[in-house]
Amino acid sequence: MRITCVVDDCTGTNGNSRSVLKAPGKFISEHGLSLLIENNDGKKVIMDTGSSEQVFSHNLSVLGIRPEELDAVFITHGHD
Repeated sequence: MRITCVVDDCTGTNGNSRSVLKAPGKFISEHGLSLLIENNDGKKVIMDTGSSEQVFSHNLSVLGIRPEELDAVFITHGHD
């Protein structure tokens, strides 16, 4: 099993979401957490998606993963 962080809060950004790393191939940070869990059988599962679709999709792309490759997504909690 391998666990990879897709979105990992905004450490060192003073909370200024999505404005830190905009260069292609670089991760964008923002408030929230998203983890990619890859089982030994090749299944890919996402735990949470962070705060925005924009950052989540961008960071998946940086990892070389297309959304259609994901086998499941589970959300641990919601926000208003």
